[in-house]
Amino acid sequence: MELEDLISLCQNGSESEKCVALVKLEKMGIKAKEAVPVIVELLDFPEDGVRSNAASALGKIADKDVGVKLLPLLKDPDSYIRTEAVESLGLLGYAEGVRDIVDLLQTDEDYLVRLCAAEALGNLNDRSAIPALIEALNDPNEGVRAYAADSIGLLGVVEALPILQQKIEFESSLLTRAFIFSALYKIGDEKYLFSLVKMLETVDYSLAITIFNLMGYIATPQNAALLKELILAFTQSRPSLDPHEPLYPNPSALIKHLDSLIKSGSEVNN
Repeated sequence: MELEDLISLCQNGSESEKCVALVKLEKMGIKAKEAVPVIVELLDFPEDGVRSNAASALGKIADKDVGVKLLPLLKDPDSYIRTEAVESLGLLGYAEGVRDIVDLLQTDEDYLVRLCAAEALGNLNDRSAIPALIEALNDPNEGVRAYAADSIGLLGVVEALPILQQKIEFESSLLTRAFIFSALYKIGDEKYLFSLVKMLETVDYSLAITIFNLMGYIATPQNAALLKELILAFTQSRPSLDPHEPLYPNPSALIKHLDSLIKSGSEVNN
């Protein structure tokens, strides 16, 4: 459908048509920027599905200044809408919302909302969120703890190193441990890269995928060759992870990404 038709559905369509139009606009990304004012109006729509789709779409389409329009949705009675709103605030880089997002991380009863709040804080590049993220390392949900650690790593606060090192000694969740290893490496403790890769020897396939993703995020032209060497060595003992005989999952996409980083690094050096 044309952009004008989708905007018209947002304005005049039924609830289901509005939702379909919003999903399609979101997939168009910044090409649908013209639709932002109409989408903003739907943030007050009485039906939950429309509000949640509108909040989600703005994170992919709008500019940072739309963040102020999303803030009220952080108090929406529907937890899914709060999740979509806080995710979009993180994607938009709306740092003015840090205090509201911190409050969400500390007080929301829904673990998924807290998880998304922890993730969003890592995207906002505001170190004032560090105390709340450190506190969230004690959250009862492993996913919240994991993303709190990830955001601490993204913010690169060296002072958090001993705190994360202490947490890893007592953390029982393998998921959270993987994220803490990644965060420690990002902050500057290189030995934890080996700890992260070594987890591939024993973790289940679902966590293996997560670890591959984490390694993709921390890969650079400088460490790509080492990462590739480590991954190939550890996956030899697990045929299902062997990129040459791939089952599910396999690191083929990650290896390809690392090869491209190695190539770009060599081109720069030459």
